[in-house]
Amino acid sequence: MNLQTLQRCLTSNSPYPVTTGGVRDAAVMVLIQAYHGVWHFVLIARSHRLELHAGETAFPGGRRDSEDRTPEDTAVREVAEEIGVPAQTMKILGTLPLIMTLGSGFTVYPVVAVLDPDFDGFIPNPDEVDSVFRVPISMFDTHPVVLGPEHYFLRGYRIDGRVIWGATGKIIRKFLDCVSSSPGA
Repeated sequence: MNLQTLQRCLTSNSPYPVTTGGVRDAAVMVLIQAYHGVWHFVLIARSHRLELHAGETAFPGGRRDSEDRTPEDTAVREVAEEIGVPAQTMKILGTLPLIMTLGSGFTVYPVVAVLDPDFDGFIPNPDEVDSVFRVPISMFDTHPVVLGPEHYFLRGYRIDGRVIWGATGKIIRKFLDCVSSSPGA
């Protein structure tokens, strides 16, 4: 995967837009890591004790705080809070197009960052995260499966016994579309 080419289909750091009407902003960190020379997504299993999206597989992230000026601010803060990744261990490449969540009503900004290949010091916050794990990007393809009625017949992925769907599935598809549309991908 060519990072310079990937970066061309991402937008740069911009402030959150001024919105009205109950829009709730959030950001996730799409962490990619060349772990043992193979590109991986860093994902979390959300705590089963959470009110929203409990137990789901996701990218680390969360809602915008009042001091967050940009989606990047939110994503960097959240990845540190949820899994203990310091800002200096990653390089932000840009942001994928935003998505809307169906049930919880969030506008989610997916921020893409490269994590240092040697970083292995994840510290899951037990109030928010059950586990942190890596999945090789090559395990995903651009043709997700249609999931059963328990997932509203939406498209998603079944990887290593985990179901990855909803906002996270959409973000992965956007990332893969970006990579596959890039020359030399």
